[in-house]
Amino acid sequence: MSLVAFLAAATLEATLCAGQTEPCRIVESWDAGTNGAGTRLRIHEVLIDNPVEEQENYFACRPGARAFWLEWVDTQKPPVLLMQLCNDGYGASGVGEDTITVNPNELIWGQMGGSAWRWDMTYTLELDPFRVRSERSCGWHALSPEWSSRQWNWETFSGSGAHHNMACTPEGEPLDDDFTIGDCGEASDAGSYVLVPRLAAFPESDFTLGSCAALIDSAGANGYVVHGSPGDAGDATMRVVQAGESSFVIDVSDDKFVDSASSWVTADHLEVWLTGGASGMCANNDPPPLQFAILRDGSILQAHGGTAPLHDVTAINRDGVWHVRLTFAGPPGYFTIVYSDSDDARTQERLIATSAFRYGKAETLGDSYYVDAAGGACEIRDGRLEAAGLPDGARVVPSANVR
Repeated sequence: MSLVAFLAAATLEATLCAGQTEPCRIVESWDAGTNGAGTRLRIHEVLIDNPVEEQENYFACRPGARAFWLEWVDTQKPPVLLMQLCNDGYGASGVGEDTITVNPNELIWGQMGGSAWRWDMTYTLELDPFRVRSERSCGWHALSPEWSSRQWNWETFSGSGAHHNMACTPEGEPLDDDFTIGDCGEASDAGSYVLVPRLAAFPESDFTLGSCAALIDSAGANGYVVHGSPGDAGDATMRVVQAGESSFVIDVSDDKFVDSASSWVTADHLEVWLTGGASGMCANNDPPPLQFAILRDGSILQAHGGTAPLHDVTAINRDGVWHVRLTFAGPPGYFTIVYSDSDDARTQERLIATSAFRYGKAETLGDSYYVDAAGGACEIRDGRLEAAGLPDGARVVPSANVR
């Protein structure tokens, strides 16, 4: 290293360690490509030793406090702190770990920890501007086979979830042939679902649903075909979004709406399935779900498992789109929304759904994903509710000083 480079490195380290009272040093640096303007980026990891009196403390940072800084190379712009990490074991098991991967204009941060229930999460962050591209989480039990996972892609504004609970005897004892312990695995079809985006509130003005909502189509490319064969994606589509704890908007487009038939089952309709109680550790012992149907004229039929806790339902047809709003008396728990498409008023041609639903099986219901923690996740453009773009990195790294 030349003298000039040495002095530059020493100056940078002094800048990044300014104000620290414990030994502090740069332990690793990564080239991070360029931003959109072509400026070179670099990430520096700074390690700050634990205070002497804390070094034997089981909950001290391991191996010390870690800080990650973003530098704009060959500019006058001062480096900024992206995140600070203190791995104190991240839970009673003491297995905590952070991983950092740097790619061009991208940082991938993974973290794991827990106790009997273990968890890990992974965030993919754009560096400049500092935004979240995607996030993934996984939780599992260290002593039994239950697990659940979720992943959300902010660039496509879509995500999916999966879960697995063990099979049990009617008395609640685990079946030996299902007692496999491990990390989050591959979900069976019955354990998979589309994540319905959940907002803090709906806009007050009228809108139809665009990219801010989960898309379900007749081909099964988005969502699930749970009855009948997959067809053309545009034969019938459904978009779904949630607001608050208990309100939903559903937009259905169909190449041929069937408003009535000799039986409601063979007329076009929506079905909403809800958990009748908390899901337990034994999938096959879950209480049966509740079902109700919404007909094209907005009327409600209670169909299976009891009375659904509905507060209000409105249904209108607007420019060829069936626009349905429903509000429950309280949080619905796990849910699946199904559109039943019949082109001839005699048969159910196809059922498309937000999860890989099986009739009457609570363990096959899906869930929503809160996307609006900082507000502004969606906006109305040309009368449609659209995703507003990638969120600020502060969504997952509140301590970041990148503004």
